[in-house]
Amino acid sequence: RLAVQVGGWVVSRFGARPPADAELRRRLAAHGVDGVSA
Repeated sequence: RLAVQVGGWVVSRFGARPPADAELRRRLAAHGVDGVSA
């Protein structure tokens, strides 16, 4: 489920390495992951 959330976020962004944003942090936090740098 975590991989689906992150994958969904990645494919909705432009570029090879999009910076982490609030939406990504929210998706990760929903799965108990924190400490993602921008």
